[in-house]
Amino acid sequence: MSTVRGYRIFIDGHQILDIANPLSDQASINRNRLHHGRYLTIRTVTGNGGESNDSIPIDLDDVLKK
Repeated sequence: MSTVRGYRIFIDGHQILDIANPLSDQASINRNRLHHGRYLTIRTVTGNGGESNDSIPIDLDDVLKK
C-alpha cells in the first residue's frame, strides 16, 4: 500500500494540473483550459510516483451548460 501524495487532473487524457497536497478538496482551473475538452478525469498520485486508474469521466459539456 502506498501513501497518496496528491492528485492529477486530466482533460481528454492530457494532464492540465498537478495538486501536491493530498488533503486538497478543490482546485481552480481556468475556463479557457476547459474550452476544447470533453472529459475531465482525476488520478491519485502515490509517494512512489505511481498513479491510480482514471476516475469516472466528468462530461464537461454537461457541467458547463449549468
